[in-house]
Amino acid sequence: MKRPLPFFLALALAGAARAESPDEREMGRLLQEELRAHGGDVHGCYGIALAERAGLSGEVLFRIHVATDGGIIRAEVLKDQVNSGRLTDCLIGAIRRWRVPKLAGSATQQLVFPLVFKPEEAAQKPGAKDAGRVVVPLAEGAPGPLPGGKIDARVLIDQLTVGKTNASLTRLTLKQGTRLALHQHPASIEIFYVVKGLARIRDGFGGAQEVAETGDLILHAPGAAHSVEAAPLAPLDLIQIFVPGGPEQAYRDSTNRTGTVAVQKKKARDATFIAAPQIVKAAARKAYPILGGKGTATLLMDQAEIPQASLQRLEADTGATIPQHLHETSDEILFILAGRGELTVAGKIYPVAAGDAIRIPNATLHALVVLEKISAVQCYAPGGPEQRFKAPPSPAATPDTKRRP
Repeated sequence: MKRPLPFFLALALAGAARAESPDEREMGRLLQEELRAHGGDVHGCYGIALAERAGLSGEVLFRIHVATDGGIIRAEVLKDQVNSGRLTDCLIGAIRRWRVPKLAGSATQQLVFPLVFKPEEAAQKPGAKDAGRVVVPLAEGAPGPLPGGKIDARVLIDQLTVGKTNASLTRLTLKQGTRLALHQHPASIEIFYVVKGLARIRDGFGGAQEVAETGDLILHAPGAAHSVEAAPLAPLDLIQIFVPGGPEQAYRDSTNRTGTVAVQKKKARDATFIAAPQIVKAAARKAYPILGGKGTATLLMDQAEIPQASLQRLEADTGATIPQHLHETSDEILFILAGRGELTVAGKIYPVAAGDAIRIPNATLHALVVLEKISAVQCYAPGGPEQRFKAPPSPAATPDTKRRP
């Protein structure tokens, strides 16, 4: 599914537009494709810079040197009308990690291109433009690669992207061997769903290391001290949910540590922790049939365990339909792992596909038609609506889930 460019990214490829030869025109087209593919990095860097100084605008002219394998040998700024060191430093760091195979040739290529930043008036206040947004594609998550290049954080659902919400959702990738230091979230539940890889978990009690695999859930209650590490041989892809949101803002602004408290190793033994992390093995959880046998719901965490939230893995076959309904008190947040569908929220239709994050506010009518088999992670905050998956299908709705004609 093609996505429009984010509002801030205007590709002023003047050189490509003036190209006189077919080869130059083709290179301009390929350059534009590669820039679109890395729009999430640009979005993230611009978001960081805007948070520091609202209303940034202007053109930044870059030159990149592309190796024969598509890697970036060098990236540099030739002209900067924006005058934001935070923006250009972040962009140069991101560009150096890019791979642009479409631009590779038999010899090193030098390419010059401008990025034009011009925020819409409503977007100059973070969140103002997107308040009430329903679908946030992965490519538009921010900030993207963090300093050091070992962690990629795409905040998709939070108050800046969708307005007031009961939970936040971030797609988090750790390079192999990367570890998040021991820390706590005093006021938020933290849920990790392992999309791919092996997660090594330690707690503040000095207990033995535990391992979570693809499909497993990791639960950190408020105040639970924990560290998370990717196994040495492969990256770790995670969906990270905070209930309530807040701690994810540290990804956007490294100085914003609201909701997160570092735990010093030498003091950990003397500290008091109210809980240890819990690992829920997906293989041990029951998959309930739903949608008349056209789907399943595997409850990894439900209201009976943690009242504030639930988390399920959903599978729905092509052609399945989730009828129009609402959840009176619970926000619904989803991340689509695979497949595509047509989502209707409050009468408006949204095409959705793998990589999309979705937030449906409580008391809002919604329905879904599955166009290609969907796998998704679903969170209710607070929990409750997931209880209907346990009961045999019946016309009666659960107290928090009501069907509407």
